[in-house]
Amino acid sequence: STGVGGRIGSTFELTRLLTGEASIGYQQRAYDDARLKELRGLVGDASLVWAATPLTTVTLRAGSELGDTTVPGVSGALNRLIALEVAHAFRRNWIVAGFAGLQRQDIGGGTIKEDTYQLGVRTEYKLTRTTSVRASFTHERLKSATPGSDSTANIVLVGLRLQL
Repeated sequence: STGVGGRIGSTFELTRLLTGEASIGYQQRAYDDARLKELRGLVGDASLVWAATPLTTVTLRAGSELGDTTVPGVSGALNRLIALEVAHAFRRNWIVAGFAGLQRQDIGGGTIKEDTYQLGVRTEYKLTRTTSVRASFTHERLKSATPGSDSTANIVLVGLRLQL
C-alpha cells in the first residue's frame, strides 16, 4: 500500500491549571490489491490536563486514527479512543497513575465493531535523571460483534528506562 497523511495542531492554556493539545488531519491509503478499497478519513487527537494540585494531574485524552486489520477483504479500520488518567507524585522521583480507557474499532466501514476496555495502574521510580524503573498492570477486555472473538487479558510490564 501507499499512503499519505497530515495533521495540524496546537497547544493551549485555558488557565494556569488547565492546559491541552489538539490536532486534526486527514489520512489516505491505497492498496496494490484491487479487491481492497482505498482507506481514507479524518483523524485527530486531543488532550486536556488539569493540575488538581502540584502533585496530582488528571488527563483526559481522545483520538482517532486509521488502522490495519487482518479481516479478509477489508482495507482497514477506524480506531477511536477515549481515556482518563489520574497521576500522583508521592515523591519527586516516584509517580503512580491509575487509568481507564475505551477504544472502538470500526472495521470495514462499520460492518464489524470491536470495543476494548482497559483499566490499570502504572508506576515509575526515577533512580537518576536519566534512569528509571517502570511497572504497569492492565486489565483489558475485548468485546466483538463477531461471535467467539471476545477476549480478556491481564498484562504486566516491568522495564528499565534509559534516557539521554
